[in-house]
Amino acid sequence: MLDLRHNRISYIAANTFQGLLSLRYLYLDGNPLKHIHMYGLSGMSSITVLNLSDLCLETISSHAFDGLYNLEELIISGNNLSFMEESTLESLPLLKGLDVVNNTLDFQDLSFAHFPIWKNMLYIKADDWKFCCLAETTTYCQVSMDSVSCKNLLGSPVLKSLLFVISMTAIGENLFVLFHHISKGKLTKQNIILFNLAFSDSLYACYVFGIAVADEYFYGIYVLKDFYWRNGLICKILGVLCNLSVCMSLFCLTFLALLRYLTFRRKGNNKVLSSVKIGICFCAFWVFLLLHSTSLFFYSGIEFGTCSLYSFKFSSNSISDYLFLFNHVILNTIMIAIFTVYTLNLIFILVSRNQEMLNAGRRFGGVSTTRSIFLLLAQLVVTLICWVPVQIILFSSLFGVKISFVFVNWITLFVFSFCSVTNPFFYTLRGFAMSFKIPFKR
Repeated sequence: MLDLRHNRISYIAANTFQGLLSLRYLYLDGNPLKHIHMYGLSGMSSITVLNLSDLCLETISSHAFDGLYNLEELIISGNNLSFMEESTLESLPLLKGLDVVNNTLDFQDLSFAHFPIWKNMLYIKADDWKFCCLAETTTYCQVSMDSVSCKNLLGSPVLKSLLFVISMTAIGENLFVLFHHISKGKLTKQNIILFNLAFSDSLYACYVFGIAVADEYFYGIYVLKDFYWRNGLICKILGVLCNLSVCMSLFCLTFLALLRYLTFRRKGNNKVLSSVKIGICFCAFWVFLLLHSTSLFFYSGIEFGTCSLYSFKFSSNSISDYLFLFNHVILNTIMIAIFTVYTLNLIFILVSRNQEMLNAGRRFGGVSTTRSIFLLLAQLVVTLICWVPVQIILFSSLFGVKISFVFVNWITLFVFSFCSVTNPFFYTLRGFAMSFKIPFKR
């Protein structure tokens, strides 16, 4: 062992340690050393531990570690390294432990002839989760950021396969619904709402399909492309598409629940909301959501490769955080509450009127009330299954709860995709009408 800690060593020439063939441990930490030149540490063929921490290091030559074939542990934490030649690490085939914490190394500035560099590592300590991907498997990885998948965007091949199937199904269903309502040639209230619902769900299906294609394209090398993908134009456009579609879909369901309630409550109230007024309302909300999503496009950072503009790290110190708080926490929660309240009220009205008709010796509606109630309950349950988990995650993030990226992907992709498949069935494909006929008028 050679202990040179806390001396005033500021320069190491090439082959300085040449001939120390039996040296196993070298400690240089605490010296004012800014540069390690070519072959500066060569010649120590038996060394297993090298400590270069707290040296004020700024650069390490690409051949600085040449000949250290048995090095197992490299500690270069607490330096000012902002760049490192790729071959510097690739020349250490037996490395088992790497500590690069508290540097300014930028992973996306590195490129590798072979990736990952090592097969197995005991530990990697870094400021960026991407450094943990330098090994195929790492027993212990300590980073200051939440890690995500090294090889693929979604983190789950099962999720990718499901998304391909669900997105294609949803696109087919919603395109059929759009064609069905267009072919009617009537601008009834029901047609306007269901047309907008199908269109928003088809947009989300397209978003999901785009993410699944990206996952397939980046498979095996995602960590090398993560930064450029999340900050690229395509990813941000997909994020806008996601935000626009899910919010509009929820708005359609909320508006439909409100209109159904007003229709059953008092028929006179139904005349207040004409088809023209509903059409104007939907156009205005489309414009509002487009402007809001576009503002997120410019002000919001994308956390995950799924490109969702949902924020799971609220900090209350940026415009995007407040836009997120308004849209995804406040506005969506209000719409979910309205949808739930008016759907439950409609069920109560159906039960009450059916009881009145039975007392009068007649049957209400012409179809089974139990069947109608079951349909409403199914619509309510499916919608809550799609939205409540997301809102719980978002509220949890407000209090600093860390959310697994795989869990977030399953919730925001699979669950919302499930809604885009079930909505056409519940509201149109099921006999092209509700099981009970609601007298929507122009």
